Amino acid sequence: MNPSKARAWSSPRLDPPLLSKYSAMMPVGRSHLMLSSMVARLTIGAVLLVAVAVATGVGSRSAEASDGLSVDAAYAYRLDPQGQLTVEATFTLKNVKANRRSGYTIYSYYFDGFAVPVPDNAVDLLVTDGSSDLTYELVTEEYETEVIDGEEIEGGEFAYAAVTFRRNLNYGRTTTVVASYRIEGSQPRSEFIDRINPAYAFFGAWGIADPGQLDVTIELPPGFEIETTGSHMRSENTESGGSVYSATDIDDPDDFFVTVIARNDGALDPRSILVAGSMVTIRSWPGDDEWEEFAVETAREGIPTLERLIGKPWPEDKDFEIIQSSEPNFHGYAGWYDGDEGRIVIDEDLDTAIFLHELGHAWFNDGLSDDRWITEAMAEEFARLAALELGAEAPKPEEPEPASFSRQLNTWSNMMSSDETENWGYSTSSWVMYQLSDEVGPDLMDNIVVALFDGTATYPDEEGDGSTDRPVDWKRLLDVSEHLAGSTGFEDVLSEYVLLGSEVDLLAGRREALDDIARLTEAGGEWFVPLGIRERAERWDFEDIERLVDEGLAVLALRDELTTRSEAATLNDPAVGEGIFERTFDSYSSSEARITRWLEAIAVVESITERSKVEPSLLEQLGLWGQDPDAELLEVRSAYDAGDPDLVDVEAAQLRALLDDAEDVGLFRAKLGGAIAGVVLLLLVILVIWRVRRRRRRKRFETWREKLDAELPRCTPVPV
Repeated sequence: MNPSKARAWSSPRLDPPLLSKYSAMMPVGRSHLMLSSMVARLTIGAVLLVAVAVATGVGSRSAEASDGLSVDAAYAYRLDPQGQLTVEATFTLKNVKANRRSGYTIYSYYFDGFAVPVPDNAVDLLVTDGSSDLTYELVTEEYETEVIDGEEIEGGEFAYAAVTFRRNLNYGRTTTVVASYRIEGSQPRSEFIDRINPAYAFFGAWGIADPGQLDVTIELPPGFEIETTGSHMRSENTESGGSVYSATDIDDPDDFFVTVIARNDGALDPRSILVAGSMVTIRSWPGDDEWEEFAVETAREGIPTLERLIGKPWPEDKDFEIIQSSEPNFHGYAGWYDGDEGRIVIDEDLDTAIFLHELGHAWFNDGLSDDRWITEAMAEEFARLAALELGAEAPKPEEPEPASFSRQLNTWSNMMSSDETENWGYSTSSWVMYQLSDEVGPDLMDNIVVALFDGTATYPDEEGDGSTDRPVDWKRLLDVSEHLAGSTGFEDVLSEYVLLGSEVDLLAGRREALDDIARLTEAGGEWFVPLGIRERAERWDFEDIERLVDEGLAVLALRDELTTRSEAATLNDPAVGEGIFERTFDSYSSSEARITRWLEAIAVVESITERSKVEPSLLEQLGLWGQDPDAELLEVRSAYDAGDPDLVDVEAAQLRALLDDAEDVGLFRAKLGGAIAGVVLLLLVILVIWRVRRRRRRKRFETWREKLDAELPRCTPVPV
């Protein structure tokens, strides 16, 4: 795995192992530099004093035997498919301490043995000269704490095999010592970090020799994924599919050290369980039944608990693996999450909170946020809450000490790798998220997480609906925490531990904008905050909010005026412009125009109502004879209540014309009435005259008829 990726989703070990702590890889905790120094001092040798008679007697003188021993070494580390690690160290030793003559005495130096360094986890030690066994004695020596090249090496014990040569090694002579042994890995959860089993090997490779005379070879079988760190080694693949790493003629053996991490996941013991609708496979080291049971139980109970606390279902809908490995320890972590492979890799410790932390990264990873402190803090806090529910130990985070608080969390990234920085990042982010969780409570923490995952708007519409595609960063987290969970103190926590100076400055603008929005909200009543303001606040674009709020307040003032005047006129409040107002993004011109139009309409109603209240004169009464102004006024009011300002104008115009023309119409009617009365009177006179004359004519006719009848003879009708 890419180390930087590994760090992205991992849980911390607050005391990451360093090279100086690789005690199990070296004899009883001795550092490599101390080791080579000790071997040089403990090389077994003797000085044989040979008297050459030139004049008299035999002289004697002691010397450092190690000064004259040339050490050429080849170390071969071989890991077999069964997880057995053997080491074969072949030393070619040459006495280069020349004879020395002093007067009549010749001093001849020889070596009778050699100290072979032996790790304390070495077993089955065999020492030969290449063909026959050599005798040796295992020796353990105490050593004091020393400072070597500025590094303090803690005191302890040092073990070596004191090997005796078959014959003394005289000047110019060469001999071979072959030491072979098997390295037993430390048991899981022991204090040393080396592990060797069929599925996993974690060990160090080094050697002791003179400068330029050390060769180290590491042979690894097929099936292992290999990572090495430390000194450079060449690598090549074998025909069988294995790997060979080699370094020859090493210039400075004291500084040579290679860490080997070899994983063979195919040799892990698998156990599958069904959890949250997903098949979870636990892959443990062969023989570590305790860890397997712990992992099975924690996954079986922990995943549903995390689901409930987080408020989102287990996101791994495919097969998921939990792999036991100490590999993360080497990088300073207890484990890490690999979303691409659908698995977590976690160490052998039976730590429920850390195990749940890694499971939590199935939710909290770069799919949620690119900010490392957010995902790590979320995973840590929900792991703590879940561990408490499961009855496991989960202490509260400790507040970071000011002395160690050297930077803000928004600077913490995957590119940082120092132990100090990592410890600071994990501890501080945990503290920050705990402050939020402690304030709002677990029941509201899931609201926060669900909103972050679902993109829930923190400034929704009137129905509470709305979404955002904003990235999850500290701004989004603050909005959600305040608006959806009711936090009031998280801003201060962010300012102290997370934000840079320029980011803190943004908070002042945000507070001013939120105050402005609060004023508009209060003034708006049932009218909701306009879309443009809500979206700008969602994006933290506060520049235009003050202007939009001021303009919005002006529109609301017009609305309130319209309401007041409508109610004073005992008319329905038209409540116009609300939808347009709430949809406003940049300009209120549409809603303002709509309300202004209705203000014009209410002005018309008010005016015509006042005009209708004026008592009409006699002529106006005559002009209004046959009309009903009250009914006409009712039509005007009905048009207003019906929401038709144009009809208000039409009806009002008709009523106004009726009232304004009433006097002229009355005068006309009066004149017309007089004229009609005269005509009627004339007609009556004419009628009377006509009737008088008619009666006179009829009287004369009757008189004439009577006279005629008297004068004419009467005739008697003759029957036929």
